[in-house]
Amino acid sequence: MLQRIQSVFFVIALALIGLLFVLPFASAIDHLGREVAVGGVDFPLVIIQVATFGVTLVNIFLYKRRQRQIRLCIISGIALTCYQIFVLLYVFLFGRQVGAVHYSVTIVFPAIAAIFTFLAMRGVARDEALVRSLDRLR
Repeated sequence: MLQRIQSVFFVIALALIGLLFVLPFASAIDHLGREVAVGGVDFPLVIIQVATFGVTLVNIFLYKRRQRQIRLCIISGIALTCYQIFVLLYVFLFGRQVGAVHYSVTIVFPAIAAIFTFLAMRGVARDEALVRSLDRLR
């Protein structure tokens, strides 16, 4: 399972998505002088985050079904892109209410996870092409 490079890419994407559960996207100082952390606690964000985490976790163990892996990679990539847009919108709207926002590196984790998912999809597609070319030789 972990002998293929795409499995490593899936594990890295899974770790990045998992870190989104515990690390904040940004921090700000509210009007009372308290520091407020902005995390993915909004309900639509949590649903997309749990869905992408589950799809990526399932995708690691579908190494014998490459076509399904490719489809799930596409779905996961689209979901992570939507999640990134929602996070940026959420932090932007929060910043308009509070004022100064200090962004964390965590805010780009969904985009990086989408890139690793795309790289994994390319590896799966290469494996599928190799298997199909070997089937032609038989």
